[in-house]
Amino acid sequence: MYGYTKARRAKRLMRLFIEKGWQEEAALIGLLYQTPIRIREALQLKKSDIEGREIAVSGEFGACYADQNGKPYRITRQLRNLIDSVNKNSDTIFTKKMNSYVLKCNRYDRTLRLHELRREYIVRHVLRQKAWAADIGCQNCVGEPEKTN
Repeated sequence: MYGYTKARRAKRLMRLFIEKGWQEEAALIGLLYQTPIRIREALQLKKSDIEGREIAVSGEFGACYADQNGKPYRITRQLRNLIDSVNKNSDTIFTKKMNSYVLKCNRYDRTLRLHELRREYIVRHVLRQKAWAADIGCQNCVGEPEKTN
């Protein structure tokens, strides 16, 4: 069975960064393992792009990030509070360049690659969706919805 080890290690690293007082880095890691957002797009994210717990940000091709049902991705309340506590007087969340975040993460976990968190998230949710579809015996539950006339 697939173990989701990267997400567990990312969560552990996020907790370590919170203990050290590095909220900005912890928020980035939390955002990357809870959503399938690319690192580059996460760094451009603003607090105004997050409404409640839903992220409304456009992806690489202009379409907003949404799950298979068309709903925006959601983050936990704890991550939302952490994001709100970063740079309180500004709408921007992340102020550093991508290299500094990657180097700091590699310093504490040499084998965790931040870009791999996106792939693990997608695989995890696609596998969950396929397992659910198999449980109820639905052939068209995964992928595009059936067209009705």
